[in-house]
Amino acid sequence: MKQYLSFGESQIKEEDRDILKTKAFISDNILDFYLEYLHSRVYGNDPLIMLMPPPFAQMLKINPTNDMLDDRKLHEKKIIIIPVNDAAVNEFGMHWSLLVYLQDTRSCYKLDSCSCGMYGDEAGLNDEAAEKMAQALSDHISAKQNEKIELETYRVRVTLQDNGTECGAHVLANAEKIVPFLLNGGVPQNYPPIPEHEVNGYRKKILKIIDALKDEAPDGINAETEGPAIDVTTGAAAAGPMQALALASAAIPGGLNLDGINHNVKPPTSSSSTDSCHMCGAAIFSIMCNCVGSVANTVKGAGVLLNKADNIIESSEDSPTDV
Repeated sequence: MKQYLSFGESQIKEEDRDILKTKAFISDNILDFYLEYLHSRVYGNDPLIMLMPPPFAQMLKINPTNDMLDDRKLHEKKIIIIPVNDAAVNEFGMHWSLLVYLQDTRSCYKLDSCSCGMYGDEAGLNDEAAEKMAQALSDHISAKQNEKIELETYRVRVTLQDNGTECGAHVLANAEKIVPFLLNGGVPQNYPPIPEHEVNGYRKKILKIIDALKDEAPDGINAETEGPAIDVTTGAAAAGPMQALALASAAIPGGLNLDGINHNVKPPTSSSSTDSCHMCGAAIFSIMCNCVGSVANTVKGAGVLLNKADNIIESSEDSPTDV
């Protein structure tokens, strides 16, 4: 697998880039890259915001008190965006979703592009995994603050995926759009669903950004994490940080204020039961077949990190990563 681009801690292989030209499942390398790109190029490495890499998310779920998480200073973050899969240690998962943590309300919000009546009218396909992740985050923050905290979790209605392979695209689209929405004072339950055609364009969008960063790289491989966001309409760098944020937020009106989040509206315990299931039957099986490779790689990456820390889990070098 030939390396195509290096961006901070993330690596894009040529096969990852090829995936973006198809409807195959989005790899964990792409998830890792785009979350790092958003944090560094769009949000200026804001220390109060974290978009968690998939391997560290898996590490948090497996062992919330692992010392390797200390450098991330999760307990100091105002907003944490966490990609969630339902894979356990050395086991395959079948779906990606998103968990959003807000420090001021001590709440987590579940954004799942698959909602299915077979799991309950108000349940997302990844609800159980998201709840476990929220509990792990609660345990980690409690340990860091020497204070027991309990994080409430709520579901946010989002656009449902229309096939069995786009859960990764929905995760990245929602990760990009919800941060400026929150910074602008938005209430999570009022977060507007992203139009389906926009989510479906994310593969092409990310591909353009990867190629533009490669063109920027002095050696054609190692791109700088510092710099303006890429304007995907032209492939050029955006003029400045406010333009970069506007590109991500689709011109949300008003100023951006991290301390201006409206926390006065108590989120409801559930949303309307009118959600339909786009993912039952054959599509559920399709998710299992198509998302498993990406999740397997994430579990493997988390396993390697954990082994380096304190041998919590065995190395996953012998685990299959292809399906």
